[in-house]
Amino acid sequence: MLFTAIALCASAIAAKAQTQTSYDYVVVGGGNAGKALIASHPALEANRPLQSTNFTPPAANQSFIFYNESAYDDPKGGPLHLSYGGYVEPIAVYFSEGMTSALGLQPTDINDGYPIGTTYLALTINPDNEHRDSSATSFYAYASNRSNLQVVTGALVTRLTFGNESNTTVSGVEWRDASGNTHTVNADKEVVLSAGAFGSPQLLMVSGIGPASQLEALNIPVRVDLPGVGQNLLDHLFFGPVYQVTDNITTYAQFAQNQTKYDQLLQQWQTQGTGELSGAISSMSAYERIPDDILAGFEQGSVLAGLDPTWPHIQYEVIAYGTTNPSSSGNLVGPGAVVLYPFSVGNVTIISDDVADKPIVQPNWLSKETDRQVAIYAFRQVRAAMASEPLAPIVIKEAYPGLQAQSDEEILEAIQSVAHPIYQASGTCAMKAQDQGGVVDSSLRVYGVQNLRVVDASIFPIIPSANTMAPTYMVAEKGADLIKGVQSPALSSN
Repeated sequence: MLFTAIALCASAIAAKAQTQTSYDYVVVGGGNAGKALIASHPALEANRPLQSTNFTPPAANQSFIFYNESAYDDPKGGPLHLSYGGYVEPIAVYFSEGMTSALGLQPTDINDGYPIGTTYLALTINPDNEHRDSSATSFYAYASNRSNLQVVTGALVTRLTFGNESNTTVSGVEWRDASGNTHTVNADKEVVLSAGAFGSPQLLMVSGIGPASQLEALNIPVRVDLPGVGQNLLDHLFFGPVYQVTDNITTYAQFAQNQTKYDQLLQQWQTQGTGELSGAISSMSAYERIPDDILAGFEQGSVLAGLDPTWPHIQYEVIAYGTTNPSSSGNLVGPGAVVLYPFSVGNVTIISDDVADKPIVQPNWLSKETDRQVAIYAFRQVRAAMASEPLAPIVIKEAYPGLQAQSDEEILEAIQSVAHPIYQASGTCAMKAQDQGGVVDSSLRVYGVQNLRVVDASIFPIIPSANTMAPTYMVAEKGADLIKGVQSPALSSN
């Protein structure tokens, strides 16, 4: 496991060209949470609330996009650009209309607090060049010139360090550089783990913080017995049928089958920021709450029915290429669904005390009956949308699994054959009561340990009913406020 960066924050850094041995804060991890955290960090700019987004409304030729501008922060409120991209794939428009026709889902803006319906997605695309705006190009770029920030890349953090063998106060981290040399850097105030749902629990466990039985089996001295570390792994799966559509519908599948055309489009996007590659892999989503009468027949349906009535159970999307490899060729698209509230829970364990040995990830996807029931229901809803009147002019056939698959068993087999994660793993250092399997408290401090916090998606006690990027940015900004001891800005009531 390679931590791509260690952020070293201090009230002042005398010479950035050389790594010091001591800093105020050491942030481990170079992902979304880590870079957003350092941009909001008190050592960098104390007491300045940093709102994440810089929103650009739809362009004049995107009048079909429904949006609620009041759902977004001040357009100049932060470094992360949000826009609707320069290209919306045609199948997204058809699928949105099919969701309305077959499922009754109406246009909405998922960011206004009422997500049930169909929506075109505000994407992290910079409208100035139609390139993706990542945590590196936004948050890190915002903070990179700070004189009191130093970032070490290519660093493998091997363990946390402590004051002495029996101490539970974290003093810093040990890390190896690309040449294999070992270094130690001290944190005068705190170490913050932002290494993600796999990396953060692994680093805790190799440092002696985790389930005692697992650590003892690997001859790792137990510093804090914390059974919840690495447990409660949750993720979102995408699955669905594949359809062949008429050739007049432009899809990414066509580009994959025509290298010359793809090269032309790539050059157009790189040089002009326009064309079919200036959009996203999927420009729209739809969110459905399963009716209570249907939930009554599900194993844990009462739990789903008891959720806040504005929270959806299923997310639908369409990908402008086939998401599997059916025997038939052609112009393929992949409509599908995501079970937003999975009951199936996995775990992350380690095989040694060396972080270079990748952890074992056991996701246990679709292991619970309720998840299978919701998935089968969602698969049928996708079929209903694709069979609706708005899509009739363009749909040729269901290429996978084919309409011969009708029983629950046949549909489940098809789902299990093509389902894949959308890489939103979370929950493995959950923020909840310690006796309920929690790892961090409401201030993101690790139970039983001093000077150590976790600030990334691993702290989610349940997976959000949405894509996890925005909530992860939220955790980073909230974590920065907690570290500097200030109240986060209140949410608007509008």
